[in-house]
Amino acid sequence: MLPDGFPGQRLRVLPRPLVSSALRQPPTASLLVTDAGYFPRAANHGRRRPEGADEAVVIICTDGIGRCQVADRTTVVAPGHALVLPPRLAHTYWADPGNPWTIWWLHAAGSQVPELLSVVTEGGR
Repeated sequence: MLPDGFPGQRLRVLPRPLVSSALRQPPTASLLVTDAGYFPRAANHGRRRPEGADEAVVIICTDGIGRCQVADRTTVVAPGHALVLPPRLAHTYWADPGNPWTIWWLHAAGSQVPELLSVVTEGGR
């Protein structure tokens, strides 16, 4: 599985010292996008995070297919679907080998992430 490196991709990652500083002062302490990207037709894309990510992960699929496994449940991610993963939730996601997804994605941190998750996910998970 490749974490990035796709033709036509866009990728921005804030330096971690900047993230640490921003999360200690308003208004960015409330909600901060720490990483964001666009991966078109991301063949062989995937991530395995046994400890989850430090931030909430949001993936929006606009084309192709992907899958996400959390515990024993695998979910298909198709165009028009959004995948939302809370911080520190173990997960694996990957692009379909025959029809790889095109995704827009971001990582978000801050004191308002739990409230945001409670609105967009079942029970904040």
